[in-house]
Amino acid sequence: MGFLTPGKKSFRFKRIIAVALLLTIFDGFISGLPSFGFFISAAVFVASAIASVIFLFVDKGFSKLYAVKSLIYLWAGGCIIGMFALNTYVGSTNADQIINSIEKYKADKGDYPAELRDLVPEYMPKIPVCAYRMLSNQYRYTYTETSHYLMYANLPPYGRRSYHFQNKEWIYID
Repeated sequence: MGFLTPGKKSFRFKRIIAVALLLTIFDGFISGLPSFGFFISAAVFVASAIASVIFLFVDKGFSKLYAVKSLIYLWAGGCIIGMFALNTYVGSTNADQIINSIEKYKADKGDYPAELRDLVPEYMPKIPVCAYRMLSNQYRYTYTETSHYLMYANLPPYGRRSYHFQNKEWIYID
């Protein structure tokens, strides 16, 4: 337990904790879903909770410190899950707006648009993002001679939702 006691080794442990928390928050912002950062947060939460209980018998001051650290990581994990829920809602809501605009376009012009940019500005002021994250935040509109699809990543890199315009239904690709 030398690395948990005060001194240079304790400082190293604090840096590990700080880096893990930063990775947790950064990963949640980048991908917007509970993934690698969430698991780091959960692991450090469990380790801090265990350390808190151990130090309850050894040093009550350290016990409080690790209890606070546990709560910080619990909060970080909750933020990531909250961001995932927000992105799911935003993706679904914005997809419905795009689908309605595409259907209006088809009703007016007799055919589906060749690309999403054809909807701007007449049918939509701009094409919205499917999520508030840095990766996989755009809708993809693809078509063939017989089919038209609107797709976005609900759970990057997998969990892609795709709307089939001819069947008027959502499908999951993976």
